[in-house]
Amino acid sequence: MARSFAMAADLTSPPGTWRKDDVFPGWQRGVRFIAWPPRMPDKTRFHFTGICGTAMGAVAAAMKQRGLTVTGSDVNAYPPMSDFLRGQGIPVAEGYDEKNIPADTDVVVIGNAISRGNPEAEAALERKLLYQSLPEVMKEQFLRVHRNFVVSGTHGKTTTSAMLAWLLR
Repeated sequence: MARSFAMAADLTSPPGTWRKDDVFPGWQRGVRFIAWPPRMPDKTRFHFTGICGTAMGAVAAAMKQRGLTVTGSDVNAYPPMSDFLRGQGIPVAEGYDEKNIPADTDVVVIGNAISRGNPEAEAALERKLLYQSLPEVMKEQFLRVHRNFVVSGTHGKTTTSAMLAWLLR
């Protein structure tokens, strides 16, 4: 039996204390939380293969600012992104090589431009390392347990995002 809306879960409590029947504020009545948000607390060392893309570099820097260990590599490591990443304290290896992935890496983040046959992607598979796409990492590290507004599409994302930010101010 679901708990009443008035007895909603406290979102500031640790995720492990939530129960499957908790109802969360702002959610429709009857919608229940069914997936526990692991947030990967035991995963602290990330390697980004293809780190010099705009999104990959920004997420890598945000994770570094959260105190996680971040390394990366890219065949096209050039300014301004390579300078930005080095300024954040993130070492960037030029080119792809299985030796670029540190031995103690917990998660390899594989960029969209990377395909099978890439030495680092193959090394992650051979070493049986946890590998994730950028959207998966964003979900686990930043988006879970928060209300999200996502703007997507071919045209108008910047304008729509600016209008949304203005409305939410």
